Amino acid sequence: RLDRAVKGAIEHGFKIQLSAADVIEAPSDLEKYGKIVQRLMMHLTRGWGDGFKLTREEIRLILYANEPDLDLGGRGSPFWRGKLTDFNKTYAAFARAVKAVDKNLAVGGPCYAVPLDDRGDVRGYVREFLDSVQGNKVPLDYFSWHHYDGPPAELGRTAKTIRAELAKSPALSPLYGTPRQANDEWNLTLGYRLGS
Repeated sequence: RLDRAVKGAIEHGFKIQLSAADVIEAPSDLEKYGKIVQRLMMHLTRGWGDGFKLTREEIRLILYANEPDLDLGGRGSPFWRGKLTDFNKTYAAFARAVKAVDKNLAVGGPCYAVPLDDRGDVRGYVREFLDSVQGNKVPLDYFSWHHYDGPPAELGRTAKTIRAELAKSPALSPLYGTPRQANDEWNLTLGYRLGS
């Protein structure tokens, strides 16, 4: 399935953003998990296993996870099964495995659903993730997040707040120094006047 999607994207001239985001559980063996991720990246970039030889220009971004913070009515995230501390360790194994294959590939995550609290401050788990990445010297080229609902100005305020938070960690990204942002899912509520 992956090979068909990649081949189709290449044939149509698209750049690839790979998102490793289904229902994810913390692997019981992070070392083995890292080796699996390495093989996947070798398949995509080195032709391993009758794969591809995609370049950094063709694979624009490799994102890990989707909304691990989402909590649907106290049932937890439909995308991450486990504690967020285990999530941080799993991201570390993923990111290191990607960079072990090609240090020039851009890796990021965690695609938080709700990165800010009601006051507009960065949530604690965002800071814990960034502290974990920084403290364990884990590469983070892009910090990804989502934004749903609200006036257009709120999207801009969220980006500004996250940019300021990322500026506190100016050496997390081997490619850019300070990680870039990736807002890869968003929508705005109709009916708001621009500037409101």
